[in-house]
Order: sequence, then C-alpha cells, then structure tokens
Amino acid sequence: MSMSLDVLKEIRTAEKQAKEMIEKAEADAKRILDEAKVEAEQIINAARERAKNEGENLKKQIEQEAEQEIQKIKEEFGKKIRAIENIDQSKLQKAIDFLVESLLAQ
Repeated sequence: MSMSLDVLKEIRTAEKQAKEMIEKAEADAKRILDEAKVEAEQIINAARERAKNEGENLKKQIEQEAEQEIQKIKEEFGKKIRAIENIDQSKLQKAIDFLVESLLAQ
C-alpha cells in the first residue's frame, strides 16, 4: 500500500509541477506579447516621426524650389517690363523729335 501512496504522491507532485509549468508558460507568453506590443508601438511611432520629418523636409524643399521659380519669373518679367518701357521711351523720344523738327521747319 505504501508503494501505491508513493506513486499517487508522485503523480500529484508531477501534476502540481505541470500546472506550475503551464502557468509559467502562460505568464511568459503574456509577457512576450506585451513586450512585442510595446516594441511594435515604438516602431510605429518612430516610422510616423520619420514620415512626418520627411514630409516637412519635402515641403520645405518644394517651397524653396517654388520661391526660386517665382524669383526667376519676377526677373524675367522685370526685364520684359524694362524692355517695354525702353521701347515706349524711344518711341516717345522719336515723337518729340518729330514734333520739334516739325516746329522748327515752319
């Protein structure tokens, strides 16, 4: 009978150890999942921050390029306006010369 009790005692000890191992495995699995979740959130946040920074840098670059184009257009129009003003002034000068010559011819 003693042997039967020893066997039952060993079975209960083995069951207790198995239960403890299962509980530890479940706790480890939960801890691993929690750590993975935190790590995933950190990766996502870092990716968002990189995307935000890249977006801001791209926006600045586009704004700078647009400003450069605006300056080029302003310079071109400035040259054209000055050319038009010069043409008008030369025509005005020709008109004045014509009038002066007409008056002097009389």
